[in-house]
Amino acid sequence: MPQSVQEYSCLSATNGAVLIDIAEGWIRGTVPTSGIGHLVIQIEPEPAATIISNSGEHLNYGPERSRDAAARTVIVPGDSLAAIALEFRGYSPEQADDALAVAKLSRALA
Repeated sequence: MPQSVQEYSCLSATNGAVLIDIAEGWIRGTVPTSGIGHLVIQIEPEPAATIISNSGEHLNYGPERSRDAAARTVIVPGDSLAAIALEFRGYSPEQADDALAVAKLSRALA
């Protein structure tokens, strides 16, 4: 089982994006969270791997996951990631939920 945040933070995608840079961008507000469907964090089997579903595209960070074996994973919904990022920026949980609801409504009406 991967033992540290460092093992995950240094994972990179085939396009060169590094996972920690993406997460930092979400928190700072420089990388949009609006298209994120979910974040899948593979805990076992090693090595560490992460997949981000973004606007219907799957971005693999780290080695591609084995499809031959069951994996122990944690799945974080995109709305939860967006709310966490807003809370890091000083929003209260209620304000973050309200902002996400307004954004969803705005996208639905566009």
